[in-house]
Amino acid sequence: MKRFCLYPFNRAHLSVNGNVYVCCAAWLKKPLGNFFRDSFENIWNSETAIEIRKSILDESFRFCNKNICPRIISGLIEKEAIPERLKHVPEEKKLRLENGPEHLSLNYDYSCNLYCRSCRKQKKVMDHESSEKLIQFQDSLLKSDLFKNARHLTVTGTGEPFASRVYMDLFSKIDQRVNPGLKITLRTNGNLLTSENWERIKNAHFAIDAISISMDAAAEKTYKILRRGGDFKKLLANLKFLEKLKKKKK
Repeated sequence: MKRFCLYPFNRAHLSVNGNVYVCCAAWLKKPLGNFFRDSFENIWNSETAIEIRKSILDESFRFCNKNICPRIISGLIEKEAIPERLKHVPEEKKLRLENGPEHLSLNYDYSCNLYCRSCRKQKKVMDHESSEKLIQFQDSLLKSDLFKNARHLTVTGTGEPFASRVYMDLFSKIDQRVNPGLKITLRTNGNLLTSENWERIKNAHFAIDAISISMDAAAEKTYKILRRGGDFKKLLANLKFLEKLKKKKK
């Protein structure tokens, strides 16, 4: 094959409205299904999922937005390195997959302690009923056979993990025996990344591989304008705490 993209074969992006995508919805708008209406197992091998995978194997990429997908624009799809465990996919033209996604991007809770100008007009926290509904889905995902293949979780692109009942519940239930090699990337604004909150997620410490902190400012004056509800001094204190963790290789 001259062109190939791994994403439809090893990724799932889960959104606030329940839609499941194979990558950023701006790059490929067609959802595989909706986890509020169907099981994740059915969604992963839905008719839409098969059609999208077929569009990769026939190299048409007909569902992709070719004007904005960075993998297409940069030419990455022309030099995609296929890992050994997935080499049978293009060779056998495999469309229905026994293994689940290796990378899950969890973006289904918008709760956040800030209300940044680039994102929202006011603070948003998911109500108890909606949170419980998501926790039930999350529990079913963790128990799914497909989750055993998960190697990487990204939490989260739509809010703050430490402000979310849903994600904090996830961290308390992840099982190292089921996913011993799991890696988690935390995306946070850093204001709640205190030693106390770090201790609250100690069950997931084995998996936390990277922490991405969005500051968007280098001075308190700018920070107040852009990161509404945030505390610059508190953020700097939390960064010092994080620096100590990193030096201790934790």
